[in-house]
Amino acid sequence: MTRRKPNVLHHLRSLVQVPIMLVTFSGMWLAATLGFTEQTFRFLGRGMQSPRLKAKAFRGYRPTRRDVFVCTYSKSGTNWAMQIAYQIATHGQGEFEHIHDVVPWPESPLPTIVPLSDPATYEHTPTGMRVIKTHLESNYVPYNSEAKYIVIVRDPKEIFVSSYFFSGGMLPKSVMIPVEKWLKLFLSNDFPYGSWAAHVASYWPWRVFPNVLFLSYAAMKADPAETVRQIARLMKVNLSDEALARVLEKSSFASMKQIDQKFSPVAPFPFDRLMG
Repeated sequence: MTRRKPNVLHHLRSLVQVPIMLVTFSGMWLAATLGFTEQTFRFLGRGMQSPRLKAKAFRGYRPTRRDVFVCTYSKSGTNWAMQIAYQIATHGQGEFEHIHDVVPWPESPLPTIVPLSDPATYEHTPTGMRVIKTHLESNYVPYNSEAKYIVIVRDPKEIFVSSYFFSGGMLPKSVMIPVEKWLKLFLSNDFPYGSWAAHVASYWPWRVFPNVLFLSYAAMKADPAETVRQIARLMKVNLSDEALARVLEKSSFASMKQIDQKFSPVAPFPFDRLMG
């Protein structure tokens, strides 16, 4: 069986996320009105970078051979890598209403994301493997030689541009700060996901471990087929020609764009119309 049964979490996603986003963006709108937008971004960034919260994400968890971690800095091809790994785990037959119905993201505060403790995340795959997403630095991610780790590194200039347009697409126009201030924020330790350099440096020693695959986003784009083969080898999954073709098709940019809502972090909502 490769499709997880519909659950209450999926049906409640919009009901839960909209109030959360309303409260968050209403606060951002008030801050913008008072002229404190940049300070508010920094405040939120420092909150997300709390060592206590980071340490809590995987506390007490010991990875096993069924776990495939996708370890990335934000906007580094995370969804793409998750889709590839998940489709490999399901021989290209994986289906879901939302990626986080089947892929845990332990550090996320959203209650609709499937928890790390849910056995359905690996019981429904023919390989018995599951994918785990994290944006945390390596010192907060539990390491076990039996688990598998995919680390993706992307050019920080590309991340900066992608993060600006991504955030600008989610936030009301009246709240988003100018690109010059976004760059200043991005280069500081107050950015929501911290320092890109510190994140990459934390994983650099892992590159020599046999159960860690270090990939560059540029190389992934240059040869998607080889990327799938490399990840399959890491996961020790033998794909038939037909299964490989299914994985490649389902993880293609064209295919993923058609199901973009299945990877969206929040429910769509007309914040600009609401806030003016």
